[in-house]
Amino acid sequence: MPSKGERTQQRIILAALELFSERGFIATSVRDIAARAEMTHAGLLHHFDSKDDLLVRILAFREDQDVINARRFSDYGIDRLFAWIIDVVQANEADSSRVMAFVRLSAEATDPAHPAYAYFSRRYDRILTALDVAFAARFAAVPPPHPIASRDAAIGIVALMDGLQLQWLIRPSSVDMTGMVRRHLCALGVSVPDLDDAVLHPTSSPDRRSSP
Repeated sequence: MPSKGERTQQRIILAALELFSERGFIATSVRDIAARAEMTHAGLLHHFDSKDDLLVRILAFREDQDVINARRFSDYGIDRLFAWIIDVVQANEADSSRVMAFVRLSAEATDPAHPAYAYFSRRYDRILTALDVAFAARFAAVPPPHPIASRDAAIGIVALMDGLQLQWLIRPSSVDMTGMVRRHLCALGVSVPDLDDAVLHPTSSPDRRSSP
């Protein structure tokens, strides 16, 4: 069972994520987060040194969860990373607040002075490198219908997913993110089967809503 301190930190993190989703990181203050978490400003600073510290620790946790969650798809062989992508997109479609937080934070983090800049820079490097390897393995097994470099395929699928998230937030009823990603992968010669319920809903599943 989590300790009292751990439960308080979780409450602070959830409050921060809600506000980052609604307003963005820059427009949110520590006092705003404390008020949403129903605690004092001083009480919040007892658990986190600053708003920057809170954000960095949230993102570090997300980064660790990305690695852990991806391991659940080892049975999909060379397509395991693509199966994980489909899982992430399906999870994002079930929680618009997470998508909104990602879109706002990633846009703000284009500024090198932003505390999340290093995280997003590292994240894109990691994901593009992994996808480059995954596409290269797939193309070696089955050449794509049209010539394309594995690195270009990796950049394209990440750009598609990020762009779809923005369109989906604006017009959710008219954008099928999962279907679009599946069709794009299929056009590249990658056909990911429907994900097994045991993979999608493990007995003790961490939050997997961390879009690549």
